[in-house]
Amino acid sequence: MILGVLIMSVATAVIRIVMYFTGASENIPMLIPEPILYYALACAVICYCVSFFYFQQNRSIGNTSILLKTEQKATFVDGTLSLGIGLGIFFLSQGGTAVGGGFIPYLADSFFVLILATMLIKEPLTIIRESVIELAGGTLQNQAKRKEFETVINSNMSENLKIEGIFISKNGSQYIVIIYISTDEAFYSRKDIRETKDKIISILSKEHPHLSLDMIPEGNPVRDSIIDKKAPEKAIQ
Repeated sequence: MILGVLIMSVATAVIRIVMYFTGASENIPMLIPEPILYYALACAVICYCVSFFYFQQNRSIGNTSILLKTEQKATFVDGTLSLGIGLGIFFLSQGGTAVGGGFIPYLADSFFVLILATMLIKEPLTIIRESVIELAGGTLQNQAKRKEFETVINSNMSENLKIEGIFISKNGSQYIVIIYISTDEAFYSRKDIRETKDKIISILSKEHPHLSLDMIPEGNPVRDSIIDKKAPEKAIQ
């Protein structure tokens, strides 16, 4: 949605610029400053308020919603484009036409849109990249959230277990965590792994109720006691 807004805005601006410099300026409506100025400023205020509302709602759930994040960025882009057009119209109303030349009444808003689109293009591309990675089950891109998970895991890991790697992914509101562990002991204690897993889940699930966590032992077998009752398990569910 955000990228679509920017593409449409840029395409319209480029078409108007091409039409003007190819001698078709009669097909480009001249700007009437006053009503456009009020409309643009009103749109900017509304869009920024809606964007702030989406931001607050997403923050209240730990910034876990890609949909709210996308809508927040989209309304912010709309508001910024409207504000840029409003500033361009204000420049015209203050005598900018005489300063800039004859093309200003036709192309002022188009130039502002191109400048703002260049500044804002990074946001939609970042969101698209994160969304594709999330849908593909790739590693979590939110570094602050990843650090939060890793801090909890590292600080609550049993002293008999060593962390070999941590994989964190996100699918919608669900976080998927896989912890690869090893040990210096002859075998893994099933009780030790279970208690460690339950402790980590109890802490993380307070803010992330839709959490799936697995611990994958590497190498040595998993036993209830020194006597190995069954074949080693490779994951503690």
